[in-house]
Amino acid sequence: MKKIILSFLLTFVLTILLSVFTYAQQIKSYNVDQQIIKNGLPAGWFLAESRGYSFTIERHSKDADKTQLKISSVRDSNGYSGVLMLNIPENLEGKEIAFEGKIKTEHIAPDGFAGLFLQLKPKVDVENMESQKLNGTHDWETFGVRLKLKPKETRSIAIGTFIVGKGTAWFADLTLKIDGKDYTKALQYPSINKADTIYNFNSQLKEISLTNDNIAKLAHTAQIWGC
Repeated sequence: MKKIILSFLLTFVLTILLSVFTYAQQIKSYNVDQQIIKNGLPAGWFLAESRGYSFTIERHSKDADKTQLKISSVRDSNGYSGVLMLNIPENLEGKEIAFEGKIKTEHIAPDGFAGLFLQLKPKVDVENMESQKLNGTHDWETFGVRLKLKPKETRSIAIGTFIVGKGTAWFADLTLKIDGKDYTKALQYPSINKADTIYNFNSQLKEISLTNDNIAKLAHTAQIWGC
């Protein structure tokens, strides 16, 4: 009987360890830094609310091996904003998320601004740089937006680079960090050490039919654990 119990416990522990290893995988890269270019735009990124604006990939002003993004209003257009966004279909472990990068501006109208955009979806929290009023003409400077992570309420993350109003802005050296580390080193939520999130997400547990055979198996398992 002891050998049976020992074998059962060993199998149980190995199953849990395998589940932890599988569940706690780090997330993949989503081209946050915009260095993978496809069809003239950063791969995975898309235009949003961007009539009357041009989007151009240029050589990095300080590193010839890298690129930078230029967003510029088209002359005589009636566009309101030029936005390039990226959706990250992940929910991440951690306390704080930060989207940072370098921005340079040229002749952005007084009623407009350039900035970075960060959103926890759906409708959890959002932050942009509107309060900083980055308009006019400015040389390269590092900026960032931050939010407290709310993994129990979050399903995905969105980031963006944009300008509002007329003018031009350049964006380079973009990074996304969780608690100060690159987002690709973060873990997916919920991890195995979290309580079942049935009230926030699908628990993925299949319903057990109460057949005579299943009831007998459950009773046998309870007897083993009770030994």
